[in-house]
Amino acid sequence: MEDLPLSSCTRKVTLQDDCATLLSRSYYTTSIQPIKTPSTSSSATVVTFSIRNVITNNGASNADASVAAVSGTCTCSNAVKLVDYYMVYDSSGNIDSAFVDLVLDTVEGSCTDSITVDQSFGLHFVTSADVSFWKELNLTLRFMLNQEALAIWLESLF
Repeated sequence: MEDLPLSSCTRKVTLQDDCATLLSRSYYTTSIQPIKTPSTSSSATVVTFSIRNVITNNGASNADASVAAVSGTCTCSNAVKLVDYYMVYDSSGNIDSAFVDLVLDTVEGSCTDSITVDQSFGLHFVTSADVSFWKELNLTLRFMLNQEALAIWLESLF
């Protein structure tokens, strides 16, 4: 099985309407359910994602996204900026488990006008033996290589 490299997209959102849906971590974890074993049956067994790591930035916390409006400006706290999916499979190619790493951030802008939000996504297929310590560091390194994050990290040094 081949990994899909981390890719970025720009999503147009209206914070007042989309913060609790399109920018919410539950949108990327509970609404997606990989099938455990390939099947033509309509009653296929699905795997639930467990959240392994949550990295927060710029005032975000380990909670789901929520919006607060002040004088026409909205702040979407805990907005998803990066989602890294891992499918753990067995020797037969069946998915044993699935987990996800997330980066959450705070997004601000007009409450009613569309704004753009950059997001990144990755998909990895690993065996149980592959899930090791370096995987724990993987998300941190990827996030620090993100240009916006690097700028924030460099700013924090001074």
